[in-house]
Amino acid sequence: MSTYACADLHGCRWAWEKIKRVLKPNDTLYFLGDAIDRGTAGWQIMKELLADPRVVYIKGNHEDLMLQAIGNINPKTFNPDAYYQDNAMYAWFTNGGASTYSALVKDEDRFNVINQVKQLPFIAVYHNDNNEYVYLTHAGCNIHDIPKLTEFDAMWDRFHYRINRWDGDYNEVVVHGHTPIPLMVQDQDEVAAFYSDEEHPIIRTSDMIEPGAYWYAGGHKVNIDCGVVYTDICVLLNLDTWNEEIFTKDDDIL
Repeated sequence: MSTYACADLHGCRWAWEKIKRVLKPNDTLYFLGDAIDRGTAGWQIMKELLADPRVVYIKGNHEDLMLQAIGNINPKTFNPDAYYQDNAMYAWFTNGGASTYSALVKDEDRFNVINQVKQLPFIAVYHNDNNEYVYLTHAGCNIHDIPKLTEFDAMWDRFHYRINRWDGDYNEVVVHGHTPIPLMVQDQDEVAAFYSDEEHPIIRTSDMIEPGAYWYAGGHKVNIDCGVVYTDICVLLNLDTWNEEIFTKDDDIL
C-alpha cells in the first residue's frame, strides 16, 4: 500500500493513464487539483478522479474558475448551447476552459458532478511513515499561514514561494502544484537577483532544474506541477519514500 500525490493534469489523458498503471487497489492518491482545462480530456479525467475511492481530490483554481463561471446556474433555465458572456466565463475560457465546457454541456450528469466539485476540500494533511506531517494544497502555502489559510489562497496564491526559506518544524513538508515549475523558479530567481550584489551573487536555480518534482525551502516544500500541457512531463510523488516516477508522453519513465 502506497500513498502518492500528483497535480495539474489539465486534460492530458495520456498522463492520467500512465498514473493509473502505477496505482494499486489499496493505494491512495492525493490529487492536488486542476484536472480540467487546456487539454481535451479534462472533464472525463475529473469525473474519474471524483469516482475513484483511492483519490483524495483537493480543489484547484481551475475547478474554482469552472464553479465561478457555471457553478451557480439554474438547472431549469440552463441552455447548454449558450455562451455566457460574463466576466467569470471570459476568465474561464481565456484560461483554457472551452474544452471542459464543450464536454460538460453534453453530459446529462453535469449538475451532480458540479455539486461534487463544490464540496471538495482545499487542504489535506497526511502523516507519513517517517513521522512527517505533509500539508497538501493546490497552490502551496507558508507553514505559518496554515491555521488561517483561506480557500482562495490555497487555490490561487503565487507569492509564498518567492522567499525561498522555511520557518516550520523539521518534520513538516508542504506539497503543491499550481505554478509550472519553470515559471516558479523564474520568479524565485528574479527575487534573488533583487537582493544579490557582488558579495552575494545570484545562483540561478533555473539553470539547474531537472525534470520532475522541484524541492526548495530547505527541502521542506515541493512543487509537483511540471506543466504537463507544455512540457509533456508529469510526476507521481510517493509521500512516504519521496521517490518519484516521472512520465513523458512518449516514454513510460525518464
